[in-house]
Amino acid sequence: MVRIEWDGKDPSPIWPQVAFEAVDGPLDAPNRLYHGDAIEVMAQLSPATFQLIYMDPPFFTGRQFNMRDGGAAYSDVWAAGKESYLTLLHHSFLLSKQLLQPGGILAVHLDYRATAWARLLLDEVFGEQHFINEIIWHYKSGGRAQHHFSRKHDTILLYGNGKATLYPLEAGTKRGKPSNHLKRDGDVYTIRSNGRLYQYRADDLVAPDDVWHDIPHLQQKHPERFGYATQKPLVLLTRIIQTTTREGDLVGDFFCGSGTTLDAAQQIRRQWIGGDAGAQAIEIVRRRVPLHVFYLPSQVS
Repeated sequence: MVRIEWDGKDPSPIWPQVAFEAVDGPLDAPNRLYHGDAIEVMAQLSPATFQLIYMDPPFFTGRQFNMRDGGAAYSDVWAAGKESYLTLLHHSFLLSKQLLQPGGILAVHLDYRATAWARLLLDEVFGEQHFINEIIWHYKSGGRAQHHFSRKHDTILLYGNGKATLYPLEAGTKRGKPSNHLKRDGDVYTIRSNGRLYQYRADDLVAPDDVWHDIPHLQQKHPERFGYATQKPLVLLTRIIQTTTREGDLVGDFFCGSGTTLDAAQQIRRQWIGGDAGAQAIEIVRRRVPLHVFYLPSQVS
């Protein structure tokens, strides 16, 4: 196996023990939100309980991201260098594997800056044989570069905790009338290829492939926006959740930002647990999504 190494890499870290206390709601309820660092939150949760963990961590941009009103959203500045960023990814992957139930799925959303590092780390943590998909989310936004090809896509890496099952037809679209010269018998189209007969109907569902170009980037004035930098479209997270989980499954997002994952999970009847270190993110989620309980780090020594 090819591995990525850096000074201070620890294959068996000791997780921080930070107690959280409930502000309101019943303890251990589903649909709960933690205000805290992702690693600290994940380290407190019960193992082998999640069917899906979606992870949209910082992208190693070296930038500070602000809210539309000027308040701080989150920092993607790494004063300690690349090693500290790689440690964040590594630790979050290790904890995700611990939290996923057998057959659960981790979806990691990054771009060109860190996808290669993440792929190597995920191969190491989950095993190369448990790679499922590299999804390209292609969008049109902003201007066009003059000195390189414009970077207009993100990458979503899917890995299973053991043998995992996807449900691509949950995001299927109707095939429609074929454009090529297939033989038609009523509403059935047929073609023979390599000695085999294939039949299609116009209303058959066709699953998407691994390049998603039908989901646009959120424009700044889109009505879905909450003013949070790097907010992802609801339809994108809905597709990810629909195709990796079933109704009632538990979904996690510990870099939840404006809460799009939690909102999507709520709307399609999945349970969820979310968390974020940013006060602005927590404020948006508490307005956006019905909660059963909200947790803060305990102030009791």
